[in-house]
Order: sequence, then C-alpha cells, then structure tokens
Amino acid sequence: MVGAHFRSRQRSHRLVPAGKRAADREGNVNTNKVPALHPDVIWRILDDGAVIVTPRAGNVRVLNRVGTAIWQLIDGKKSLADIESQLIHTYDVPVDQARSDLRSFMEELSKRDMIVWKNQNQQPSG
Repeated sequence: MVGAHFRSRQRSHRLVPAGKRAADREGNVNTNKVPALHPDVIWRILDDGAVIVTPRAGNVRVLNRVGTAIWQLIDGKKSLADIESQLIHTYDVPVDQARSDLRSFMEELSKRDMIVWKNQNQQPSG
C-alpha cells in the first residue's frame, strides 16, 4: 500500500492518502526555501486535528494529528529538513518515507495556497 504511516507510541497515522502515485509526490516544493503560513489562511486546532481554510480560494483542509503537528512546525523559520528531523524524532518512520511524505504534504498545502515559500532570512508577508 502506498501512503505514509507515522507511528506514535499509541497508533498509526496516515499523512499521504492511500493510492497516491509516486509521480504525484513531486512538485514545486523548494528545498532551498522555508515554508510559511499563507497570510490569508484561517486555521483552528481541534482535539484531534486542525481545520485550515483559505477564504479567497475557498479551500478547506482537515488535518489529522500528524498533519496538525507538521502545520504547527511551519513558522517561516524551520526548513523542510528541520521539520523532517522533528517527524523522524517523534514518529517511528524511515527517513526516506518521512522525506517523501513531507514533500507531498507540503506540495498539497502549497497548491491549495495554504503555505508560501520564502527565503530563510525573509520576513513573513502579511
């Protein structure tokens, strides 16, 4: 089965939906830049996840616990490598799988205008 399973000590979490092809996992994720929350995004953390809304585009994304953990790490300062390292430290997941699934997740957020990419020393816009 294709799809990331991040295992915490309590249960398994899926980050990439089952059925995603490897070709779908590559895109415009820029490893030379850092992700930052889009200034127009509205979000709320819930008991077991988060809801993200982009009012202009009308996109809504519901995140599971792993997605929410990643979302909370997106601060415009941490690189993908920093976020990846945190995932590997927190969840029982191989490095290659964490890298691939993180990039796929970031690509999805980017396509939905939920995050933007900026230079590491650039101030977040908004």
